[in-house]
Amino acid sequence: MTGRLSRVAVRCLRLQAPVRARPLAVRSSATAEHRCFAIASPQPSESSPDSAPLVPPLEKRRGLKKYIIKAAHAGQYAKVFTLAKEMAAAGEKADTRVYNSILCAMSAGSDGRFSEEALALMQEMEQCGCPPDRETWNWLLEITADAGDSVGQERVLEAMSRYWVAPDSYWHMFRLRLNSHQYERAIELYDSLKARSGSITPAIIHLLLHEFISIREPSVVRKLMADMKTQEPGARYPQHLVRRALSLFADTCDIEGLLVVWPAFKELNAELGTVKWFSEGLALRILLAAGRHGKPDFATEILRAVASNAPFSEPMFASLLEAYIGAGDAKNAFMVLPIMRQAGVTPTLKTAFPLVSYISKDIETVDRAFFTLQDLQKEHKTVDLVAVSAVIKACIRLNDLERAVSTLQDMSQFKLKADSDTYDMLLAACAAERNKNLTLYIAKDMASNNVAPTATTFTHIIGTALWGGPDYEEAFVYLEEMKAAGFKPSQKIYTELIRKCVYYNDGRATVALEEMQAFGYETDFVSTIISEGQRKNRHADEEERNTQSGRKGNILDALDLLQ
Repeated sequence: MTGRLSRVAVRCLRLQAPVRARPLAVRSSATAEHRCFAIASPQPSESSPDSAPLVPPLEKRRGLKKYIIKAAHAGQYAKVFTLAKEMAAAGEKADTRVYNSILCAMSAGSDGRFSEEALALMQEMEQCGCPPDRETWNWLLEITADAGDSVGQERVLEAMSRYWVAPDSYWHMFRLRLNSHQYERAIELYDSLKARSGSITPAIIHLLLHEFISIREPSVVRKLMADMKTQEPGARYPQHLVRRALSLFADTCDIEGLLVVWPAFKELNAELGTVKWFSEGLALRILLAAGRHGKPDFATEILRAVASNAPFSEPMFASLLEAYIGAGDAKNAFMVLPIMRQAGVTPTLKTAFPLVSYISKDIETVDRAFFTLQDLQKEHKTVDLVAVSAVIKACIRLNDLERAVSTLQDMSQFKLKADSDTYDMLLAACAAERNKNLTLYIAKDMASNNVAPTATTFTHIIGTALWGGPDYEEAFVYLEEMKAAGFKPSQKIYTELIRKCVYYNDGRATVALEEMQAFGYETDFVSTIISEGQRKNRHADEEERNTQSGRKGNILDALDLLQ
């Protein structure tokens, strides 16, 4: 069946623009869903030797249909439009292949601008009795998908149903929904096809994965990847999707998604023999997710993958420790600390923060943690200093200083010696409680173990001496020791010392002020405190003198009455 080519088919000439040159042989392949991945072929020049034989001179032309088809196959889409115009002017009838060639040119050069013309062409074919074939429907679906024309594509599908033609693939239907940002409709179509075991190919899932990774929808990406493994057990994810999905799940701390994509990463890694693109930053984000969700086995596997590509760091082991705590395994969490030290990374209480939080629930949990350390010692396993410090910190959190000091004394059974950080932690707790006796005990124990004091050590001791009672003479003694040890007392120490002196009308407040000025500290605020204190003291002295004078007068009056 043939029909006369009307003006509708040639209207696209007015909108001609640079076209994407993809030969018809590639664009009309049987697997329609792969068209968007076809590699573009360069468009031959109108004057090139290769293009010259396609169209003879005008006076020798007979039957322009074959030249239109040849131009479409060669990717000369601008020439397709020119020949179609000549064909319409000559009154030559078109057949389905000619219409398909014009639709091919529209799809290649339209960028979504020829949807209306393509639909008009479809209507024209029906009116002139030129039945569309499957290639026609595929071009129409592609053009409407490029344009994001939902209404137009519905018209195409409705026309297909009239011809009892079902889509070869739902590729273009998904493309339309994604191009027009109708993501919910895309998922509805996907679920509908899945429910009736429809044609969901790996290529369609790849298309959906690419889009939903881009808009950062980890739950949808996780579902699609799981479905692909279920439907196509041997299917492989493209490398770029594995990398992007891994990064997305890591960024969103989606542990379920990470567990889904990780096997694909290992498979890819085994093939490539390298993990260069598995950066330290990505590893840290994955470990953070594993730690928060209590997945120690997964965290350990990540560390093994990192070992050959990046140096170990404190946050990596902190996440592993957190993973063990999340799984309720305090024993292995304690064992992470010496392993960390063996790897050349020094653990701190900051590393053990999840451990401290876990054992600070109550005193019973603290005791169980201490007994766990004793069990590790009996098993001839290393107990790290930070592990015992974590138990001490938990006691302090529960306001049990006596138990904290007792744990300090028990360090020797683990063949450990407390460092200045441990002592400073205890002294800070004593200063908060204003416990002068316990502060002096800890300071003496520190000296007996030959642990050098720090500026923080002196700060806590001086603070306790100042506010642990009315007797604050020791504060001046420790202040002199601090300066003799080469430490510069902080502005806060001098401010608190001056407050105490002013409160007790101690003249050494002026001496402390002079030292502050010598150290270069700002003293305006402290000078105001001293001036205000001196004013109040003068006012109090005047009131006291007036009171004493009044009492003396009252006594003399009483003596006069006796006479």
